[in-house]
Amino acid sequence: MPLSPSYHVRSLRITECGAEITLVHNSKQFIASLAGADLEIGGNEQKLKEEYLAITTGAEKERNMARWIVEALEDEIARLAPFSSCGKASFSVQSYYRPEAVFVYKLVNKDGYLTPMPVPGDTVKNGDCLGSIVPSRVPSSDKVKLDGNEYSFKHARDSHCFDHELSILRKLVSLGLSKRLRVPTLCGVVSYSDEQDVICGILLEPIGSKGWLGTTESGGFSNEQRVKWMAQIEEVVKQLHAHDIIWGDVRPENVLIDKADDAWVTGFGPSESPRFVDRGMIGTVEGGMQGLAKMRDYLGYLP
Repeated sequence: MPLSPSYHVRSLRITECGAEITLVHNSKQFIASLAGADLEIGGNEQKLKEEYLAITTGAEKERNMARWIVEALEDEIARLAPFSSCGKASFSVQSYYRPEAVFVYKLVNKDGYLTPMPVPGDTVKNGDCLGSIVPSRVPSSDKVKLDGNEYSFKHARDSHCFDHELSILRKLVSLGLSKRLRVPTLCGVVSYSDEQDVICGILLEPIGSKGWLGTTESGGFSNEQRVKWMAQIEEVVKQLHAHDIIWGDVRPENVLIDKADDAWVTGFGPSESPRFVDRGMIGTVEGGMQGLAKMRDYLGYLP
């Protein structure tokens, strides 16, 4: 059963003991928790335990864990948050943060299958925006419309990271860099209709990307593309450094490729996954240069 593009995984947390996911679909929120110990009872334990261990010890465990849990929730999602017969749906940013209803589940082993069990009487606070986003099984749109214009919406998570990124985006606009460089253009901020002083996200000018550097394995890139993209990334970072701006979150996911096959540098909050910059160098020019060097290695760059 395919899910609608309006399905979003909002947060995923994986610990030594299990995992918890929060997703929104058709203005309804679903929260499901999983304890590794619960998989060892319920029948055909070995099958489910092997699946769990393969995910938690493998590559891209966040993405694969999200897919695994969501597949178990699909029937509940279809039952509790169905679309109309026309199959079309739209919802507001407000309903994304303030869902109409919240459903809480505990995931258990039932005859070797991951099965959701409703948690009776459990309640959670609506509008909790914290957590790290992971891609949903079905690509979800971040596009919103306001007064007939289309924007890309990026929601606020950690307040410190968001404030930092917002200040840099404002600086890019004030210096005119967002018009000269392939970087995001800030168009506005979004607040709750009933709490104007609480910012829940920002509106950016759409880039019209067709993917990011991690969408395709680097082996699928031509050398011409690698040389072009690396040169574009380096030029943007050079200009940013000249204006005392650091590309904070250096990683392939923050390099978008537009429909003209040009590279855009995004992600100006503090690093969330310091694979490309050592922790002690995050937020420095030296760290930015280290990130560029690792980006060259990632691309298999051949000058």
